[in-house]
Amino acid sequence: MTNPHSPVSSRSNKSTNVRSQKRPGLKDALLVQAVAVGGRVAPFETGGLLVDIFTHAPQPYPRSPEVDARLMFADAWSVTVSGRSLRGFTLRPEGRHPNEEGEGPAILLVHGWAGGGHQLLPIARPLVARGFSVSFFDLPAHGESEGQHASLRDIADAIAGVAASLGHLHAVIAHSVGGAGTILALLDGRLDTDHVALVAPPSSLEEAARGFAQTLRAPDAAVSAMLATLQGLVGRPIDRASWLRDVAHLRVPLLVVHDQKDRITPFDGSSALVQHWPGARLMATEGLGHGRILSEPAVIDAIVRFVDVPAGDV
Repeated sequence: MTNPHSPVSSRSNKSTNVRSQKRPGLKDALLVQAVAVGGRVAPFETGGLLVDIFTHAPQPYPRSPEVDARLMFADAWSVTVSGRSLRGFTLRPEGRHPNEEGEGPAILLVHGWAGGGHQLLPIARPLVARGFSVSFFDLPAHGESEGQHASLRDIADAIAGVAASLGHLHAVIAHSVGGAGTILALLDGRLDTDHVALVAPPSSLEEAARGFAQTLRAPDAAVSAMLATLQGLVGRPIDRASWLRDVAHLRVPLLVVHDQKDRITPFDGSSALVQHWPGARLMATEGLGHGRILSEPAVIDAIVRFVDVPAGDV
C-alpha cells in the first residue's frame, strides 16, 4: 500500500493494508501540490477532498482459484444496507443448510481495509469443524459489494446490518478497520453478540487520518476540516481518548490479538484498549506483522478457544 493509513486503520503487509496498495495518484507530485495550495486558500474544500481520497474504494483483494473452489461449498447471499448490496457467504457444519436442525451458533467474520471476506477462511474452517455456522462478507466498496467509498460509519452500518440479518451472533471476529467498525457498532447498541475477538484493531480514526494527511503534506487547516468531516460522518468523537472512554461501558467479553511490531496499526493502541474494556484480554505476538497474523496457527487456535465457550463462561 502506498498509504499506511485508512478509514480508521491502515494497510497491512503485502495485501491486507487498510488503504489500497495501488491507489492511483497518492504520491503524485501534482496532487501533493494541489493539497498544499488548496489547504491554504480553500481549507474546507480541501478537507473534503482528503476525505474523498481517504475513504475511496481500494483495489480488489485477489481471490485465488483454490479459494473459489472452497466457496463452492458455501451458501452465497446478499444483504442491502444503506442502499448498497453487500455480498457474503456462510459455511455451515457438515454441509447443513439454513433452517436445518443443529445449524450451529452463528459467527460473523469481518475483514480489514483493502481485504476481502474470504481472507478470513483460515479462521472460519476450524470454527465450522466445531459446529459453528460462519459468515463473512465484503465490506462496502470492497470485493463484490457495492459502493465507491467506505467511511468508518459505512463499515459499522454494514456490520450491524449484516449481523441483524443473521440473528443473534455467538461471536464477531474482525481484523484491522473491521475491528474499529465492530466497536462502533457495539457503541451504537446495534450489534448483538456474546464474544468479540479483534485482530490488530486501529488506535483511533483521528490518528489514522492524520497519518494519511501527512503523506500528502496537507496544511493544518485542511487537516482540521478533514477531521471535522470524518467526525460528522461517524457521529461521535474520533480521538483515542474519547474512544477509550466510551469502550469502558461495554461488557461483551473481548480478546485482542496484536503484533508488537505491527507497522500499520500501533500495538500500544490495543494495549490501551484492553486496559479500558472491562475484562478484556490481550494476546501479543512478535514478527507476524499486520497481515500474516491472520493465518498464524497459534493465533487461530487462541481465537477459536476464546469463542468456543458458552456465553457467560468466558
